[in-house]
Amino acid sequence: MEKGYNNNFFLLSGPKNPRTGGVIISLIDDREQLNIILSEDPFYTQNIADYEIIEFIPTKHHIILKSCFDISE
Repeated sequence: MEKGYNNNFFLLSGPKNPRTGGVIISLIDDREQLNIILSEDPFYTQNIADYEIIEFIPTKHHIILKSCFDISE
């Protein structure tokens, strides 16, 4: 996780409630690059976690996030 934050790949992360997994919001737009980064995660390499990647196109946002996403006004 720290590598992802240090390289500006991740914006937010945290556990789900109830504790059935977690969520990572990534700034990476290259699916292959994201797969490589996630495949290096110790939770993944030790078979503790799996990942489901859900892509979405943000169409509304709070003004504070404008610099994070390329969203047309």
